[in-house]
Amino acid sequence: MEVAALEVAVMEKAVLIQKQQKVGSLFQMEVSAEKKALKGKKQLKLEVAALEVEEEAVMKKAVEEVVEKAVEEVEEKAMEAVVVAVEAGVAVVAVQEEAEVEEAEVEEAQDEVAADEATFFPKL
Repeated sequence: MEVAALEVAVMEKAVLIQKQQKVGSLFQMEVSAEKKALKGKKQLKLEVAALEVEEEAVMKKAVEEVVEKAVEEVEEKAMEAVVVAVEAGVAVVAVQEEAEVEEAEVEEAQDEVAADEATFFPKL
């Protein structure tokens, strides 16, 4: 009977060991799953950071394009202003030359009138 009791005790121990092994195996699976979850979380954080960097680069590029377009528009307006100023300068020079011509014509006409007066109305 003692042998039978020992056999039962050994079998109970064997069942207990099997249960402990299952628990240990389940624990290892849980730890492995947690490690995978942490790696996944880290990977997601890295992906989020990469997307944020990419977003910042896109925004910077957009700002650069807006600034570049604004600079081009300012340069274009400046060139238009230069053209207008040159045209105005040319117009002023033309008006001055015309005024000089007219002044010379007036002086010439005055000289002719004075000559005619001298011819027709000699001084007494």
